[in-house]
Order: sequence, then C-alpha cells, then structure tokens
Amino acid sequence: MAYIRLDRKFFENPYWKQKRTFSLSEAWLDLIQLARFDAEPTDRILPNGRQITIERGEIHASLRFLSDRWGWSVDKTLRYINRHKEKQEIKHRTQQGETLLMLCNYDKYNPLSNTDTYTKTNTDQYTDQTPTSTNNNKDNNVNKEKEGNIWSPEISDFEKFNIWIKENCEYCSNPKNIKQLSEKEFLKLKEKFGSCKIIESLLDLENRKDLRSRYSNLYRTLNNWSKKVKDDDEQN
Repeated sequence: MAYIRLDRKFFENPYWKQKRTFSLSEAWLDLIQLARFDAEPTDRILPNGRQITIERGEIHASLRFLSDRWGWSVDKTLRYINRHKEKQEIKHRTQQGETLLMLCNYDKYNPLSNTDTYTKTNTDQYTDQTPTSTNNNKDNNVNKEKEGNIWSPEISDFEKFNIWIKENCEYCSNPKNIKQLSEKEFLKLKEKFGSCKIIESLLDLENRKDLRSRYSNLYRTLNNWSKKVKDDDEQN
C-alpha cells in the first residue's frame, strides 16, 4: 500500500482555511489532522477545573464544534460519526463528561516511524482491525450493532435516541438530574420540531452548566428550547 506524505502546514494555507461546507472526505482528513499525534498522552484542564487525558489518536471535540467547523448541521455530523463507528473506524469514550473520539487506525495514517515504507509486519497489525478482515469479526459485530449502534434497523427511533443521549449527554441522560422523556413525548417533539432541533436543544442544555440544574422535566425543557431555536431560524 502506498501513501502520500502531507505536511501539516497544508492545514494552515488559505485554501484549507477558507469558509466552506466540507465534503465527507475533507471531514475525515480533518479528523486525522485534529487527532493528537504525540506518543505520550497529554492532560487538558477544562474551564470547569476538571482534567482530562488525551491519548495519541484521540480528538477532544463536541458535535457542535465539528458541525461549526465543517459547515454541517449537528444531525449530519452525528450521522457521519456513527457511520464511522459502525465501520469500526472510530470509537469514543467519555471522561469527566467530555466526549473523546479515537481514530482506530491512527498509527496507519500517522506513524511515528521516520521510514518511508511499512514492513509487512507493521501493515498486518492493522489488517486485523478492519471490519472486513475475517468473517468472525463480522459475526462478532452483530451483537454490538444491536446493543449500541443507532443505525441498526432493528431498533426504534426512541431506542436510537436513548442510545445517543447516553453516549453524548451525561447530565441530561441521568434521571437523577432531570425527568427523562417517555416514548410518547419523544415522538411528539420529533413530529413538531424534527430530530435536528431536538439534538441542538439537548446539546445546548447539556453544555449550559450554569442553567441546567434549574430544569426538572426534559420534555418541557426541550419543547421550550426547540421552539426558540425554530423561531430564531425562521427570523433569520
């Protein structure tokens, strides 16, 4: 397999930095260059004083940050990330309430070695990680898709929503913090505002640590916040 070496200065040139809507390929390339390159992990202090550790190949970025960066809606960004998770190209973990994305084959894209070519030994270690490497991998992934893949056709929209909120909204998904949505309430919101505005409002609520403790009912809160987002969009 051949590779093209790309200087990181490329991402500082005006062509790359111009305001635009990213293509799917540009978004993937952007994730690769955003990921931590150094072998040693680094600690980051958050505005709330908490500390997270970012490992090599990981990206500390919210859906809203990536959406703004790529010129996409939050809903489109979520679908994009989940497609790559389904293909085992991205994993994610949560630390201190923050989401960290990990590029599964990051060493394949950005090796630490200074050599120009890979040996067969170096290449083989990545082959075993791809979704199509063996039939066993495919079989093993079936249960994972049913358990946590929001793209699985075997689960309802409400179940997909519950999977997503647990993965992305640590505070709002906790019934001790706020009363959760019933399926009937979720379907009402979806019909009234659409999935995108629900997600936008939910992420806004999750990130407003100064306000979120004031709310006790997720349905009423999302109904009011989504209405405001919709009204703002119509005015603009």
